[in-house]
Amino acid sequence: MIPLSPKDRSPFHWSDKDSPKLVKFFVEGATRASAPFTITDCGSISVTNVTMDGGTYFFRVNKRLILNSTFIIIEDMERAPYKIDNLSSDVTIKYYQKGWESDIQECETN
Repeated sequence: MIPLSPKDRSPFHWSDKDSPKLVKFFVEGATRASAPFTITDCGSISVTNVTMDGGTYFFRVNKRLILNSTFIIIEDMERAPYKIDNLSSDVTIKYYQKGWESDIQECETN
């Protein structure tokens, strides 16, 4: 593991050129690392880290190719990257995430 403080930059080199080009990271105190993501595709993705006390951190990961270098830029996100809005006039819906251990959540109209 290579620690990286806020606002720091660090060059990175693959020790094995034939290994998959996947990266994952975790914040200090996290119970698990982020989902692995490839650096071979440019674009933006969102990942999370969950801490031992149940806190959740959301991050936006931007991958850019500039000249011959790939840049991975990790930014904090204040909120989850997904949102469910129930815009119906008088219907309550129930939703869940497949594979998630918690109960079904209710989404009421406002």
